[in-house]
Amino acid sequence: MSEAAPVTTSTISEKQHEFVRQEYFELQSIIEDLNKQSLEIKKLSIGLATTALFTTAAFQIPRSEAFIAISVLVMSFWWIDWLWKEFQRAHYGRVRDIEAFLKSEDAPTAPSISSSWHLSFNGEPHPVRKEGEKHSIRSFLWPHVCLPHAPIIIISAVLLFVIPTAEPSHLMTVETKTQIK
Repeated sequence: MSEAAPVTTSTISEKQHEFVRQEYFELQSIIEDLNKQSLEIKKLSIGLATTALFTTAAFQIPRSEAFIAISVLVMSFWWIDWLWKEFQRAHYGRVRDIEAFLKSEDAPTAPSISSSWHLSFNGEPHPVRKEGEKHSIRSFLWPHVCLPHAPIIIISAVLLFVIPTAEPSHLMTVETKTQIK
């Protein structure tokens, strides 16, 4: 059985070449959209954690319970943010293939945004990942993934456990008020 001749820019039609170029720009658009969604996830994490901290102070929720709730909330957003980065990362192999094609004579055979993403995301051998590597937990700790989530957890711990709070006078019990008189 003989190997098929490699597809080169001279053996594909101009229409096929244009499809590959369109695929490249579509992939870039998808990657940018995932970046935007990641920023929205970060905004939600900050907003809801801040709200939870103020709610804790306003309603005198026990600090340990508040910290656990805030940590779970922020970790869930951190996890989602990490997954978005993994989804995004799964597209880079195909982007690199197309870039290499546009610079050389080696052509990808057809547009394959979905199949290339699936192979890369599920750990198939690809230039972006090592063979058999699915999701990299290392990317969970990348600065652009763990920010602002990790600092929110740390700041929450400091605010809830290190900085003392004064008991508001309007929350004093009747017994305390009568003792003051």
